[in-house]
Amino acid sequence: MQIPVLHNVDVRFVFRKYQGKNPNLLNHGTIYAVITMNGEDAEPFSTHEQCWKSEWMGTKGLFSDKNRNVKLNKIREYVRTVTNILEMQGERLSAYKIKQQYVLVTQGTKAPKWTLLEAFDKYKAFKEQQQKAIEDTVATYETRKNYVNRFLTSKGRRNVLVQDFSLKDFGDLEKWGLSQGTGQDYVSKVRQMVKSVLRYCKREGQFIDEAILLERLVWERPKTPTYVEEAVIEKLRKMELPEHLEKVFDAWLFARHTCLHFVDYYNLRDEHVKNGFIVKSRQKTGILQRVPLNDVAIGIIEKYKNVGGLPKISSKGHKIALTLVNRYLSDICLLAGVKKFTFSNARDTYLNEAFNEKGVRPATENSIAGWTSQRESSRYRQVSLETIRKELGM
Repeated sequence: MQIPVLHNVDVRFVFRKYQGKNPNLLNHGTIYAVITMNGEDAEPFSTHEQCWKSEWMGTKGLFSDKNRNVKLNKIREYVRTVTNILEMQGERLSAYKIKQQYVLVTQGTKAPKWTLLEAFDKYKAFKEQQQKAIEDTVATYETRKNYVNRFLTSKGRRNVLVQDFSLKDFGDLEKWGLSQGTGQDYVSKVRQMVKSVLRYCKREGQFIDEAILLERLVWERPKTPTYVEEAVIEKLRKMELPEHLEKVFDAWLFARHTCLHFVDYYNLRDEHVKNGFIVKSRQKTGILQRVPLNDVAIGIIEKYKNVGGLPKISSKGHKIALTLVNRYLSDICLLAGVKKFTFSNARDTYLNEAFNEKGVRPATENSIAGWTSQRESSRYRQVSLETIRKELGM
């Protein structure tokens, strides 16, 4: 019997091809599971089911041998059970939360629990057992472990778990080492040692997210976007600005009404405007972005004759770099006596209006923003009391 679930939660399965060098396994791979909730995906995790590519029906996400699909169906039912339990416990649900709880329940005592410093000791013992750690190598382990220990102590994170050592920590480790006068070569060797330890930890089940690359161990939620209020924008539109500042503000205003990043604005051409839409692949993701031109955007294009004439050159004839644009925007805000904002806040403001005031559908979100997944949209969604009343008809 299928277990009912109160939320739009599903599990899909994908084939991941063997990445090693053995030529006999080039068409072999492992099946990974992806938990999805309301369009948001958690990081994939291994089902430990392996097969040849010919045995996997990719379009259906199933084995060609029906008997092998039993385990996949059980995983799907377990996920539904975990979701219902979390719901009854009053937990705030997300795809990541459900996946985390599922792995903790199914792994039991294998749940992540090692600290990074403990992992160094376990890795050294593992190497010694394999008789690969000669005397000078053992000394190297201890030296680099002490180096990492000093770094973690300086950050107040001496007991950090291996699963919580993230991409940011790798960057901080490098900055800290260089600030201590350590040469770049030695810092790189320490980083490589940490990666070796983490690879060992991954094999020993110390990561909830098995499939996350070591260079990106834990996804960190981006900072909350900053929106520019419409009253501030109107105030700036009515101001008489010097020519170079007027051009910069027009560029910002165009991006605010077209959801463009600076690099996409800068590379915009006449051929990207089709039937009243901007149709252009984002430089960052390569995903096609389709944004309708409103009256404000059309007015700015007409002001500068065409898309190619949009302000991208400074009054001195130089290309406008983003740092210079943000400096000019800071000058504009200072003149107007308003809170400072940057060029990226133009896109933030557009998305805030689209998602929270106009309530566009998830599929439309991706098309406008040029996103690869729904994860990014969670940064912008803020359900107000007015929205709740409106949707409930109150």
